[in-house]
Amino acid sequence: MAKWGEACSAWEKRKAAFYQEQAQFNAGIDQLRENYKNHDQNAVEQYCEMVLNNSKYPEVISKDFELLYSPDSKILICEYYLLSPETLPRLREVKYVASRRELKESNITDSQAEKIYDSVIYQIVLRTIHELFEADTVAALDAVSFNGRVRFISKATGQAEEACIVSIQVKKDQFLGIDLRNVEPKTCFKMLKGIGSSKLHGITAVKAVLEIDRNDR
Repeated sequence: MAKWGEACSAWEKRKAAFYQEQAQFNAGIDQLRENYKNHDQNAVEQYCEMVLNNSKYPEVISKDFELLYSPDSKILICEYYLLSPETLPRLREVKYVASRRELKESNITDSQAEKIYDSVIYQIVLRTIHELFEADTVAALDAVSFNGRVRFISKATGQAEEACIVSIQVKKDQFLGIDLRNVEPKTCFKMLKGIGSSKLHGITAVKAVLEIDRNDR
């Protein structure tokens, strides 16, 4: 009976600790929700981070980004690291050659890969902005500034470099008037005054419309 009593006592302590931890967690969620409603900078950034982290993408597209929100201007800056052209899958199909008992792979052409890459980048830009505005239930965002950055190996120097290849700032009321189901991504991006070279796969650096000041974070 003594051991039974000790076991029950230990279980009661674990239960009490669990409920205490649960209450603290729930209180933290409630506080985050309240702060978000009040457009608190950290709360808005944390909420938007959760929104983008919940996006479903193929493994080749990593969700690597940094956010900065200004409560005064109600502008969210999103620095998003996009995939480089080299990481885009090139495999088109695999056939089994019975006479040689082997698998034969065929790839898409360079021109096809370049076209797909540019289209993917424009789609990520529009999708990210859409997800941020769609999830903005407390009108914390008046505009989103999106900078698409790429890490790559320079063919000239062989060194690792980084460049902003697309940049755009869009007001919420303007963006919500667009039916993304019927747009051509590049045309929509250009209509919204987005900045980017005519060939994104060429990794041509552009000046960001608005960027995060990492020296004054």
